[in-house]
Amino acid sequence: MRLSVPVSLFIPVFLSATVLPSGFIENRGQVDGDVLFYTLSGVRVHADGRISYGDVELRIPGFSRARLKGEGSGSRISILSGSAYRNMEVYDRIVLEGIHPNIDLVITSLGNSVEFQWFVHPGGNVDDAGLEILRGEPSFSRVNAFQGVESIPVSVVRDGNFIRFGVGNYDADRTLVIDPIAFISNDIYEHAYGLNVDDLGTVYVTGYVSSVSGMGDWDIFVSRLSPDLSSLLSTAIIYGDTGYYDIGFSLDFDDSGNVYLAGWTFDTTGSFGRNVSVYGTRGLVDAFVMKLTPTLDSIISTAIITSPSMDQAFSVYYRNDTVYVGGIASDADNFSDFRTIFGAHGGTYDLNSFVSALSGDLSVHYNTAIVASPSGDFAEGIYVGGENVYVFGYTFDPLNFSSDRTVYGTTGNGDAFVSVLSADLSSHLGSIILASDSLDIARGVLELDTASFVVAGITGYAQGFSSDRRVQGIAGGDDIFVTLLDGSFAPVNTLVVASPSADGIAYGSDRSLASVDGKIVLYGYSDYITALGGNIERNMCGTGGSGDAVLLWINASVDSALALSVPTGNGNDDPSGDMVFKSPYIYFAGSISNSYDAATYYGPSYSYGVQDDSDVFAGYVDDACFPVSTFETASIPVEVMGNVVYVSVHEPGYVGLEVYSPSGRRVQSYSAGFLLPGRYSFRMNLPSGAYLLKIRIGDELMKLKVVF
Repeated sequence: MRLSVPVSLFIPVFLSATVLPSGFIENRGQVDGDVLFYTLSGVRVHADGRISYGDVELRIPGFSRARLKGEGSGSRISILSGSAYRNMEVYDRIVLEGIHPNIDLVITSLGNSVEFQWFVHPGGNVDDAGLEILRGEPSFSRVNAFQGVESIPVSVVRDGNFIRFGVGNYDADRTLVIDPIAFISNDIYEHAYGLNVDDLGTVYVTGYVSSVSGMGDWDIFVSRLSPDLSSLLSTAIIYGDTGYYDIGFSLDFDDSGNVYLAGWTFDTTGSFGRNVSVYGTRGLVDAFVMKLTPTLDSIISTAIITSPSMDQAFSVYYRNDTVYVGGIASDADNFSDFRTIFGAHGGTYDLNSFVSALSGDLSVHYNTAIVASPSGDFAEGIYVGGENVYVFGYTFDPLNFSSDRTVYGTTGNGDAFVSVLSADLSSHLGSIILASDSLDIARGVLELDTASFVVAGITGYAQGFSSDRRVQGIAGGDDIFVTLLDGSFAPVNTLVVASPSADGIAYGSDRSLASVDGKIVLYGYSDYITALGGNIERNMCGTGGSGDAVLLWINASVDSALALSVPTGNGNDDPSGDMVFKSPYIYFAGSISNSYDAATYYGPSYSYGVQDDSDVFAGYVDDACFPVSTFETASIPVEVMGNVVYVSVHEPGYVGLEVYSPSGRRVQSYSAGFLLPGRYSFRMNLPSGAYLLKIRIGDELMKLKVVF
């Protein structure tokens, strides 16, 4: 084993909740030019030794003589555009062995920054470690140096266009590690809309990502994570022609674990998807559903459900080899290849709600139902129950909505609706309008049994909402409503959960309600968590911030809010994704904007990138809102088993170890250098006995008495 002394030029990086990989991808032709490896954020390693990112371009002296390889991660990515590049490994770091005599270089991607780490072994010349600036100015922060666990003075030395390092006294018989981190100028913007969990507990998240190097303006991502969220297993980036907008909204699975993805695309050129079946005439924007392999490395088939105008899909459900897709259609008379319209629709560009049924392989269109009014309607999503299909959203013409409706409340500027259809979509069983004289929106449906279901959403006027309601809390702004309906679609109870500020149910989501232990759980948000629901129990699983994602617990009779769980950080949380209960955990997703500290978020945090303007989060809690991950940060994240030291790293940072005999003699020193979050093992190869172990993890220095 080589003994090592690290020198670190370090910029602190907060953990991010992003679910996109930040590591290096091998170029197989998906990126033009002489690029060997690249990241989604735009870092490029060129064959001539250049490193480019944003407005900065550097050259690595000695690059041509190095032995180059990728290491780490284990995550996979597939780029599924016109030319598919499948199942490519994502590397945490690029290793250049022998870049100079007795010097190795390791390059690590940290999302919107890149870290260079030189290992100057005994006999190497520290002056050979450096970078040449070709364009722009790399932004560096303070310089740190370590020998084992001890700090050593170090500085950056600028010599014309070259960056080198001045190091204080250190042991030249041990390896010196120099690791500056440079900021990257371009950020990736991510937003989550869909989450679901398969029968194995694997978590899938979808939405869109923008500013990805070499791709479209907005591209669909689907990421697959381990049940404890500690591993990003694979990611698919899906798009058609570059320059277009493509968004994923909803996910479901068939009995074999294949993934159904619904959303919409601006690409009407024919380059979007694979094995495409088109139902209707393609227009400005097309709704789609896509079938993917469980590992996300291939598109099996694609269905485009469309009209000559603008159409969008927000929901997908798989039931008994039938795929249900729901959303909005702008040209009801020409949407899909045939349809049944319930109600009198408006003009060509008026929005109407639709749900379509397709075969499991997407090759056959069974039926499409459009629920309409003359003034336009917006479907937030669909829900497929045991025997019926539910479409929910809001309508601007409630008195003329659908072919049969019952209105509860005084209609206003837009009113919540839920329409019930037969499973084959041939019959409209009824529509319910829940109204006030302000704006009301239905955003979720949950079937409790064959004789009852609940609909939830937001109301702009709690005191006048529906025909009868109980308001819990002080109403103000938008408030959350939940209505229990019986088998004849009549309201049994309506509960409004309120605060003086803005509250609501998760938006952009079609899965925002769940039944857990006989209670109804609602996924939503609040700007005033200390007042929401009045005098109810509050479980603060995070610090809370300027706007918080919440889990609201309601009794089965929908006449009382029981408790509020707040699993959020100190920034602004956007619960735009779904919530799914997969016993014993509740999973949820969304996006985070503005500045936040991931350490203040629910439970342990795992980062697959670095925070920028908007990042995707995925989390889970148990039914009491306690973090359940086995990877929680311990006060001393070190474990010794036999002759092996295990170290848990929760934030990117330097790791170094030293072992001392009882007499105080140092018998071993190991400098691992800059490490990404994870669990690492170090074999000591020492005789059995008692020792003193010193270990540095980032800025924390610990001393432990151990027995090997």
